[in-house]
Amino acid sequence: WSCAQITDMGLEFLGKTCSNLESLNVGGCHRITDSGVDRIFKGCSSLKYLNLYICKIISDQVFSSLKNRTHRLEHLDLVWCNFSDEALEWLGSSCRQLKSLNLWGCK
Repeated sequence: WSCAQITDMGLEFLGKTCSNLESLNVGGCHRITDSGVDRIFKGCSSLKYLNLYICKIISDQVFSSLKNRTHRLEHLDLVWCNFSDEALEWLGSSCRQLKSLNLWGCK
C-alpha cells in the first residue's frame, strides 16, 4: 500500500493543521490506531468522508470518542474493520448526517 508508513503522528499533524479537511482516505494504512483517528475527529470538524478500509487496529474506542461531538461525517467506509454493535450505536447517535456506511467484511 502507498500509505504503509503513515502513523498516528501523521494523523495528529493533519488534525492540528487541516481543520477544513473534508475527505480523508487512509484505507490500508495498517499502522493507524484509535489515537490517530481520534485526532482527526477532534481537529477536522468539517470531515465528510472517511475511509478506514482494512484499518484493523481501529477499535470501539474511536467511536466512543464521537459521543460528545457533533460531526458532519456523511460517508464512512469501515470495510474489514473490527468493532462491536455498541460502536455502531455511538456512531449512529453522533453522526446524524451520515448518508452511507460500508461495513462489508466486518466481524
